[in-house]
Amino acid sequence: MMTVKELLSNYGKPVGMIAGCLALCFGMYYGADLLAQNKFRQAVTSADSQKAETRVDACCFNTLTAKEQMLYDAVVKAAKTYETQTAILSFVPSEAEYRNAMRAVLLDNPNLFYIISEQCTLITSKYTAAVELSYCELPEARLVQLSGAVDKIIARLPKEDTWQTAFALHDALAAKCSYIKDDDSGDVNALQNDRSTAYDALVLGYADGYGYALAYQLLCDACNIPCETVTGTVDGVAHAWNAVTLDDTVGYTDVMWDDVPLDQNDVSDPDRIVPFHGYAFLSYDEMTMDHLPDEPSLWKQEDTQNYYERNGYYANNAEALPALMETLIMHACRTGEDIIEFAVGEMLSISALEEYLHEAVTAANLACENAAMRLRTVNRIYLASDVRCAVTVRLFYEEDSALTLQTADGESNNNE
Repeated sequence: MMTVKELLSNYGKPVGMIAGCLALCFGMYYGADLLAQNKFRQAVTSADSQKAETRVDACCFNTLTAKEQMLYDAVVKAAKTYETQTAILSFVPSEAEYRNAMRAVLLDNPNLFYIISEQCTLITSKYTAAVELSYCELPEARLVQLSGAVDKIIARLPKEDTWQTAFALHDALAAKCSYIKDDDSGDVNALQNDRSTAYDALVLGYADGYGYALAYQLLCDACNIPCETVTGTVDGVAHAWNAVTLDDTVGYTDVMWDDVPLDQNDVSDPDRIVPFHGYAFLSYDEMTMDHLPDEPSLWKQEDTQNYYERNGYYANNAEALPALMETLIMHACRTGEDIIEFAVGEMLSISALEEYLHEAVTAANLACENAAMRLRTVNRIYLASDVRCAVTVRLFYEEDSALTLQTADGESNNNE
């Protein structure tokens, strides 16, 4: 049997070497971990200490913290080249920071419609993070389709006057798209539900409020008109509309609520769109009569001229309305137009509007020199708002049998 001295002599050195190696390995491991922790803390401290940027025409980006903006930029950069994962971030964002950044990406960048946000995933490790991105099928081909739809609309627009361009884009989108109602759940964070992208509105021709707003933003961006998407609620239901800047003044536009379909009984062409501008370039106070933004502090309250005021289609009160209607109808008779638009500075009932319209048509017929252009005394009134009196009237001429009314009474068409 070996003595203790002999055991130590034979095995002490190898055991010591093994112990030393183990100690070195543990030291290196914990040292590396401490180094990683220190690097992580420095990255977090650096991210937290950075000031958030402010960018032109990136409203949602400007509401983010510096860390959220880093995440935003990583997602946008990856999505533009269809990468399935963003660059590695040297900090770990919270779930709330991730949601804020993704929402801002979608609202600021309607051309990134192909990101399916609900299928994207925030991947985190102990000290780093990345976003795994998910896209719709054939994103590049769909982007080409969207670009083509935008180019086709812009090619037919007036370019000299930004006001005319903005209103023409409004009308083109209303003509291109039909609406579906927003998510009845009332979820103000709802985004990318069915039909809620610019692609849905401009290519598929069928969208909810988010789709209309993002499509209008994309069209305005293409014409260098500053435009942002506002999210909020109408009657407690999630909705979106736009803040548009014209001549350094911010006004609010909701194309979906101006998209009033023509009654199929009115004309031989049931696909014709009624021009309506009750929600075109309203002031903040006018828009918030029924549209409540999620973040009121973001949006300016300025004096504006809405569509009717700017084009001379506005009566301050009911007393001024008959003269305006007669002027508009006389002009329509001379040019053969069958649509007039106007707004009144006070609410009027349908029966009151019909009475004013009947009187104006009678006066116009008496003054009209061309008997062939006499108007029927019963015409059709369209409304799209319960809180302001903005009106489009469909006129019917005596000699045009194709426009025979199917009903004797005018109707209200509420776009809600």
